[in-house]
Amino acid sequence: MKKILSFLIVSIMILSSALPVLASQSYEPGTSVTITDGELVADNYDSLTEGERAMLRSALIAGGSRTVSAPDENSVTVDPSERTVKADAFTASGLTWKPTAARVVYEDGTEDITLSESGNGAYEYTGNVYSVEVDYSTGIAVGEASQRTLLNGPYYFRRGLQNLIDTDGMSTSVNVLSSSINTLVNYTDESLDEGLRINEQDAIDAINALKTETTENESFFAIEIYCFDYEFADSKSEYLLENGSDFVNQLRDFYDKVVAISN
Repeated sequence: MKKILSFLIVSIMILSSALPVLASQSYEPGTSVTITDGELVADNYDSLTEGERAMLRSALIAGGSRTVSAPDENSVTVDPSERTVKADAFTASGLTWKPTAARVVYEDGTEDITLSESGNGAYEYTGNVYSVEVDYSTGIAVGEASQRTLLNGPYYFRRGLQNLIDTDGMSTSVNVLSSSINTLVNYTDESLDEGLRINEQDAIDAINALKTETTENESFFAIEIYCFDYEFADSKSEYLLENGSDFVNQLRDFYDKVVAISN
């Protein structure tokens, strides 16, 4: 006689108006696994594309996570002589697993075992070779705010990646400006005639700041370095996650300088 445990995680999705979808998982008894909110959301929304599901299940957009410890074989006691089963509730990592069904499985068929609320049951099969399977379930709630963030994640991720691609595409124009920065610096020289000289202090400050960037970055603006790093990144998705915020801030700073010079 062999004991087999299977486990069912009921994902309680409070944002969805539909009934909770049951996401069945198979674990070895006593196994501990890490489950992310992204995985639970991916498994519970039929409207998601396969690409969105893959992104939610990946480390790119995972959200919160928790470690789930499944019941072990000690949670189930089988008495072959009395043909009884006792399936105990199991609590670990803040989750309580409860037995929901049991059955005897033998070569020619199966026999369902009715479990009481306390997990007790009995079976009639009298053969010598069989196994007893017990199903356990537990519930995990994913909050509304977390769900909204995760469901919007793939869209914002794609848009952010496209913004980086668009920024990278304008690098040629930026390079023209960086290669001309010394000329712009010359036009701030106070010895030039009034009609040739750049007089606006905001424009002069912006030119000098950009000149400093080229001095520090081997003739390139700081935004160009970000574009280079993005272009040669092994994973553009990971680059966006790790550097997207700094990239955007640098782009805004560069834009403000260009506006100051243009005005």
